[in-house]
Amino acid sequence: MKGKTSAAGGSGPVHVLLVETTSTSARSFATCSRSRAYRVVLPGTVNRADGVPQGAFDLCLIDVMLPKMDGFALARAVRKADREVPLIFLTAKSLKEDKVEGLNSGGDDYVTKPFHTEELILRIEAVLRRTRGRGGGGEAEAALSIGAFRFEPRRANPGARRDKKS
Repeated sequence: MKGKTSAAGGSGPVHVLLVETTSTSARSFATCSRSRAYRVVLPGTVNRADGVPQGAFDLCLIDVMLPKMDGFALARAVRKADREVPLIFLTAKSLKEDKVEGLNSGGDDYVTKPFHTEELILRIEAVLRRTRGRGGGGEAEAALSIGAFRFEPRRANPGARRDKKS
């Protein structure tokens, strides 16, 4: 899943892997997403031994209830292959425990069915906004001050300490 350029670099369509058991939902999302310049890949069921589909994706949408492997296990396998690709779960499983497991298994968001396609598109755009800047490039963002608080854009080294104000 490495080598993605469209979301990180902002050029070309956003490549979305949609692992979904409901063909109606998959077709509906694929149709709506065309207006957003998303290139949706529908792999059907995951058949590889390690469960990880091949390709460079900017975002993965994963159903939890898959026939050969549950979506949580697939997300863990994807995270092992690519720690940075955004993952959003799409599922009918709405219990708190399921949501917690989804987020703990590497999900960036968890959307329960039924959902409105417009809401899903907005959630995808929010996740992509947060993840597109990881590779650097583009315009430098200005710091924002609100009263005594100052918010600075993340730098290339997120673990570096900022100047302490005593």
